[in-house]
Formats: sequence, structure tokens, C-alpha cells
Amino acid sequence: MKNWMFKIFVTITVLISSLTSYSQEVNQSELSKTFHESGKINVVIAIISVIFIGIIIFLIRTDRKINKLEKEIGNN
Repeated sequence: MKNWMFKIFVTITVLISSLTSYSQEVNQSELSKTFHESGKINVVIAIISVIFIGIIIFLIRTDRKINKLEKEIGNN
């Protein structure tokens, strides 16, 4: 994994963990309470996680393709 990708990953992880701890301290809204009580918050978190992982995979594949093209251009 590239150094810049690792830095982005660590930054996002720290932000998510800090937001999670902050959100536990803030009073919950009615919608948030409803999601927690009905168990739907887990579905929301799962969907967001899948989207986030998909974006990361897309970025990694795109980076590899760009590096491959740069190497081909450099050889010519």
C-alpha cells in the first residue's frame, strides 16, 4: 500500500473514531433514538461501511492502473 493511501486511511479511521465517541456524548435526536430502538442503525452502518469499502477498493484499483500506464509511457 502506498504511503499516502496509508496516511489517508489512518486519518479517516481517527476521524470516524472521534466522531463515534463525540456522537455518544451528544443528546440523541428522535430519529436516532428510533433507529437505535428498532435496530435499524446496524443496517445504516453496514450500508455506509460497504459504500466506504467500495470507494477504497475503487481508488486502489485506479491507482494501480495509473501506475501501470505511467510505466508503459515511461518505457516508450
